[in-house]
Amino acid sequence: MLKIFFLQFFLKKVFLGLCIILLSFSNMTLAEIHQQIVVDFDPQQGIGEPGEDRDSDAITGPPDQINRALNAAISGPGYSASGSVGRFGNYGIQGSQSINAHSMQTQVVIANDDIVNFTGIPQRIKANFIIDGGEFVLGAAPGATLEYQLNLFIDDSPTSGADFLFPDRSVFRSFGTLSGELDQSTTFVSRGDDIEAVFDGVHSVEIPVSLQSVDLGVLNPGQRIGLQYQMDVTTSVPQFVEFLSFQFSDPLSVDGVGASPTIEFSAVPIPAAGLLFMPALAALLVCFKRQSR
Repeated sequence: MLKIFFLQFFLKKVFLGLCIILLSFSNMTLAEIHQQIVVDFDPQQGIGEPGEDRDSDAITGPPDQINRALNAAISGPGYSASGSVGRFGNYGIQGSQSINAHSMQTQVVIANDDIVNFTGIPQRIKANFIIDGGEFVLGAAPGATLEYQLNLFIDDSPTSGADFLFPDRSVFRSFGTLSGELDQSTTFVSRGDDIEAVFDGVHSVEIPVSLQSVDLGVLNPGQRIGLQYQMDVTTSVPQFVEFLSFQFSDPLSVDGVGASPTIEFSAVPIPAAGLLFMPALAALLVCFKRQSR
């Protein structure tokens, strides 16, 4: 009976292992990277209204098909914005404005659905990325705002295509807003995760170089998740502005060769109850060997 028990136990383990391997290979066929950049200026303060100036660029495909850089730029009397995204996710954006009654948006989205636990045990995963630094300036602009939003989202059940744009939950979120007051002074408010933004007390915010590490939780064997990194810079100028500018850059991957934040895996420690079970399992194995002789 003991021999039959261990044979069944062994066959179940082999079957489970094969299922994990097959699931992993099936997941590999879905692997895609999505990168996009959008710059949009609207003199009517309503995205989509007449007079809008917009440019964008995007690429989607398996990692080996992300083979070019993205570029987008707009410019006109009193405004300009531009940005680029490299093959490996590194990007930079910048812009300036000096005219009245308009809004502008600059957005970078980088998504990866190829985060899979190929091992046979649960793994804790972290996303690591570098912020290269940035500067946001707003002065003499009553009622105007200049805001940045940096987000890292998870998609728990990723699929190809448009699903990149609809992640399930946020795991990292940092906001900052420069606001022009009626007396032409400027205030700054930051919220969410700390990226060490420093306000000079006058009209400028500096964001220093920093390494960010985000705990994404535990990934079970064969499980896949998607990760979406998104940076948005938006402005609104209802009256007038004397000076407004921004710039921000991010190498994204720590190792410089990944098209999204670098993912770090570490095995989940075996619970104490599992450790207590191991001596009993070892004793059963000894009994099995003796009976098989």
